[in-house]
Parts: sequence; structure tokens; C-alpha cells
Amino acid sequence: LTERRMWFPEGDNWYDVATGHLYEGGSTHVLKYTIDENPYFVKAGAVIPMASEKIGSLQEVSNEYTLFVAPGLGKSSARLYEDDGDTQSYETDFAVTEIEKASDASSLCLIVAPRKGKYEGMSKTRKIKVKLECVYAPVSVKINGREIPYSRHASAVEGGNVWGYSGVDLSAEIYVPEMSAAKKIVVECR
Repeated sequence: LTERRMWFPEGDNWYDVATGHLYEGGSTHVLKYTIDENPYFVKAGAVIPMASEKIGSLQEVSNEYTLFVAPGLGKSSARLYEDDGDTQSYETDFAVTEIEKASDASSLCLIVAPRKGKYEGMSKTRKIKVKLECVYAPVSVKINGREIPYSRHASAVEGGNVWGYSGVDLSAEIYVPEMSAAKKIVVECR
């Protein structure tokens, strides 16, 4: 193990993605990591849009995204920016998607707004996986008001519209089926 002295800025709590620990803002800690652990921290409750695991470079285009939701109560928002990944027209030809999250001790609501803007080669659809870190297994999960089923092997279900849970790392994964990027998506968990 190697030691690192870390200071966490005041005003927010901070989630250690490597260990799953939550640190209070305004505090300093001496933390220990193995050579295999990559310590990085995100604001508690933050939503981080991520490319699909299938993407190997910034030039590859995909309509699949993961929305990583760090543990933490309250409201937060994020903006997903997209362009063709290949030309210099990124300042004029692009699209954005606004994402809002609100959560309390017993529920979470994630709203993915319709995409705005356009660029050459833009997919008309999107496929989203929502990953909730350090949570208990949900009692129910809804997508656009309709309850979806639990599947022990959710990642292998063709077409999505299911959710799964890992007791090993206390994470829930919600697989939103591929749908129009012009449509609002509301994911609710209890």
C-alpha cells in the first residue's frame, strides 16, 4: 500500500470511486491504495455521462452511453456534449443533452432531456445504461412511468428494459431500451 494525503474541498461530500468511501468536505485524510487502485473522487450525488465501454477512441461514434450516478442525496445536473468526433466543426455542429437528478433517502429520479442540436452522422436513437453506485437494491424501477423487471443477468438481456443488481459492489444497473434521442427519458427508483 502507498499513502496519499488528500484534502477534500468544503461545501460538498466526495465519493472515492476506487474504494466506495464517502468523505466529508473540508476534511483531510491519509489514504492508502494498492498499485491496482486508481484513486479519483467525484462530488457526492454527481451524474457523469460516460462513453460506452465499446468505444476505443474519441473518433468512434456510438449511440450508447452510461450515466454514472455517485452516491449522495439532493439535486445535481450534467450536460452531455456530442459532435462528429472527426472534424473541426465542433463549435458549430454539435448536440447537447441535459440530465437532472433528484434523490432523497428512499428514491431517485433521473431525467434525460431530449437532445438539442445536430451534427453530421448523428444517430437518431440512443441507448442508455444508468449505473447507481453504493446503493441498496431498489424495490422498484420505472422507465417513463412503466415498471421494468429485475433480471439477475440484466447485462445479457437483449434490448434492455430491465435492471440488475450486484451485491458485491452494491450497484444497480438500469438498461434503458434504445429509443429516439428526441424523447425525454425519466428513470425512477424506490
